[in-house]
Amino acid sequence: LLQAAAATPSAAEQTVAQLTALQSSTAALEASLAQVKAAQAASIAAERAHHESTALADSITAGFASMKTSVDSLQTIIRGVAPSAVKATERAVQIESRVARLASLGTDRLALLKDALSANLANIEVSYAAGYASAASRDAMVRKTNLKAMSDEMQTYLSSKPCAAVSRTLPLRLTSGGRDAAADGAAQRVRTVGLTNRVIGGLLVYVKRAGREVCDTRFKSLQSSCLDLTVDDTAPFGVDPAFKRGSSFYSPDFDDAAAARLYNCSKAFGAAATFDAAGTGTGNAPPFCKELFDDSRIPFGFFRADTKRYSNGYPVFFDINLSEDNAVRWLNYLREAFMLDERTKEVSVQLVTYNAEIRYFGSMSVNFGFKEAGSIEITKDVAAVRVEIYSEYTDIIRGFFEGLLTLAVVASFIFEMSDLIRAKRTAGTYLAYFESGWNYIDLASIGITLSAICYWWTFVNVIIADLNVEPRYDVYQDLEAPAKLLELAGGGAGLLRAVDEIGDVAAAARYLSFYMTLMSINIVLYVARILKFMNFQPRIGLVTRTLAVAASDLIHFFILAIVVFVGYAIMGHLLFGAQIQAFSTMADAMQTNFEMLLGEVTVSNQMLALVGPSIEFASVMYFWTYQILVYMILLNFLLAIIVDAFGEVKATLGNEKSMYEEVAHIAHEKYLAFGASFLARGSKEYVTEDVVEAQLRKWGKASKAIEDEEAESEEEEKEEEKVFKLGEESVSKEELEEIIARAVNYSQGKFNLWKVKGETDGDETTMRNPDLEQTGRGMGAALKRQKRPLPTAADITEAAAMVMQSCGEVQVDPLYDDEVTKQELSKALNDVAAGQNRLAQMHQTVIELLDRRSGRSGAGLGGGPSGGGGGVARRNKSTSGSVAEYSGKL
Repeated sequence: LLQAAAATPSAAEQTVAQLTALQSSTAALEASLAQVKAAQAASIAAERAHHESTALADSITAGFASMKTSVDSLQTIIRGVAPSAVKATERAVQIESRVARLASLGTDRLALLKDALSANLANIEVSYAAGYASAASRDAMVRKTNLKAMSDEMQTYLSSKPCAAVSRTLPLRLTSGGRDAAADGAAQRVRTVGLTNRVIGGLLVYVKRAGREVCDTRFKSLQSSCLDLTVDDTAPFGVDPAFKRGSSFYSPDFDDAAAARLYNCSKAFGAAATFDAAGTGTGNAPPFCKELFDDSRIPFGFFRADTKRYSNGYPVFFDINLSEDNAVRWLNYLREAFMLDERTKEVSVQLVTYNAEIRYFGSMSVNFGFKEAGSIEITKDVAAVRVEIYSEYTDIIRGFFEGLLTLAVVASFIFEMSDLIRAKRTAGTYLAYFESGWNYIDLASIGITLSAICYWWTFVNVIIADLNVEPRYDVYQDLEAPAKLLELAGGGAGLLRAVDEIGDVAAAARYLSFYMTLMSINIVLYVARILKFMNFQPRIGLVTRTLAVAASDLIHFFILAIVVFVGYAIMGHLLFGAQIQAFSTMADAMQTNFEMLLGEVTVSNQMLALVGPSIEFASVMYFWTYQILVYMILLNFLLAIIVDAFGEVKATLGNEKSMYEEVAHIAHEKYLAFGASFLARGSKEYVTEDVVEAQLRKWGKASKAIEDEEAESEEEEKEEEKVFKLGEESVSKEELEEIIARAVNYSQGKFNLWKVKGETDGDETTMRNPDLEQTGRGMGAALKRQKRPLPTAADITEAAAMVMQSCGEVQVDPLYDDEVTKQELSKALNDVAAGQNRLAQMHQTVIELLDRRSGRSGAGLGGGPSGGGGGVARRNKSTSGSVAEYSGKL
């Protein structure tokens, strides 16, 4: 029906055309009648002058005949056209009736959709109030219902309207969760990415160009001018295609005069405009200044514009008000204006969107970098940022915890500084604090957290505090201008505002992305700190202790592994970098090798597919040697080091309790303590094992401190000087230094020891020793042969201490000579013998008393008193003999 309705006007237009032709014929007839009348008047005048004539009658007869023929032709045309015109009119009436009926049905359907939408929203609110749905589910269902209603409303509206090339604004509005979008006062089109991400302003394209330099090559005959990517070219370039013959925008009306009028040098630059001398015949003669025209008198297409975010570049802004056809026209304009050429260095395309449903700005950018080798490097960046940080109650709660985190980090920093000061007090140096690797992790974590907090509050109070964007920017004078399409409105203020504000959103997104990167790194450090704090439990601390035990081996292993790994990366880049993308750069080569280490070997297909005898052999050898050496050998070495350390640490655990056993024990102790205190379970004097263990540890520490002090004092008392046995002689450390110093002097032909030791005086001949002189000559020859420097006094002292430490013996100073020792020992033994005699007499006295009490005589114990005395005498005699024997042996 719509197609028929669209076709109906064409039939009517044909009828109108035929009627117009008929009118033209009638007009021609009327003109012919006027001519006839004029001819009649002339004939009457001639008749009066020359009497009657038949020429007039003949002319009238011919005129009426022509008129009759024209009328007959007109009637024939009408008879042929009228039936088709009637049919077309009837069909148009029928189509209009059907369209009206469809419109009525659409209106009814819209009413039903509105009622259904209200009912669905009411049901959702009832479900939420009854607790069957959460707030998030309620919002999701409301958004989904509104989107469905919007789609149905759009289909119904479009189905009830005839096709026409007329721009219409549909009465549609997207709502969510009861929040209505504010009406925009400015005239702009709504462009979205997806359904709810509204494009802000439009699409920004920014171009930067490279400078020129003379090629530093001996093949200047091939190309003498090269690009200088370190310099930005800021001169105007390109052309306005409306003034370029052969362009689709060209019009003959745009001649030199039109160009001079549109690109008015006097208006733009005044007296500062530069021209070639008049009459020289060059292209930049007045009024075609060099600032706006090239030497062919064609206006430049692009001019430099610096902004807060960009400099030394050429921005182009695709307005959201551009229709699809106009956007294609703009793209063709940029192409035919030569926006991209051989000097293009970088092209940046940026788009910013806003999603009111979740209150997020999105920044999307794609950068095209034109490299010296002729390739184009494409990088992209997609980021989202929320600028309404504390707009909901959940944000307020988060802000409260952010404040607590700030206080906790400050407190942690204070504690670490106190640990640093404590290390200085106990060890005498701040370096003692840095002996533990965990302290580096703590400081790094605290420092990054403080930096992240500063970044966050800077982001909240500075970056996004003054952020402001508009739905559309008035950048250009006329979006459909036939020439000078990129003429800026308001002197470029709209362009600067658009670029700056869109750039502010992108900068805020990048700032937040850096903050997230900081916090991601910090999470890794927090995990390490958690492992440190959980090291108290033997089984949980198994991982950290394993790494600590294997640390030395791991360091040496990674030194070797890095050398091998980097060597293979360099070799892969040199062999395959020109043919395989995965090895095109050193970074790509290292990434590819690491992926191969993890089992991703699909790149081997490209390596083995290379053609050429040498490259085929190299690719096979590279792949196989890498897999065998790195994947099979080095990786298993790494596992062996870790497993060996794990087994060593595991063996030291013994019967250590697991974590849940310790938790159960602590809970049991707390239960007993609680029962003893509050529930009268057991004695109120009950003391837990934890308290007992803590007290024992206190006593143990105190006892250990006392023992350490006693041991130190004993070591100081017992510390004796070592001597070096040189044959039968004992040499002290100072004497050994003199001997070594003398040998060093002899090696140089000097015989004065004191010159080496920094002193003066002394006769060389008095210090001369033939034996050491020969040794010194051998030492001098050896030093000369090995090209080693002469030992210094510090080296001599260190050497003597090393020899004494490894080969010295403790010197026992005799307290007594031999005679004194014999006398003292004889006296001591005599005292022992006297004591034994007294003990024997006391023993005898006790036995006699016991015998008297039991009624027995003392004869049974040795034949009476004389026998006992004889026994004692014999015992004394034996003792005296033993003393003499001991003295003789000594």
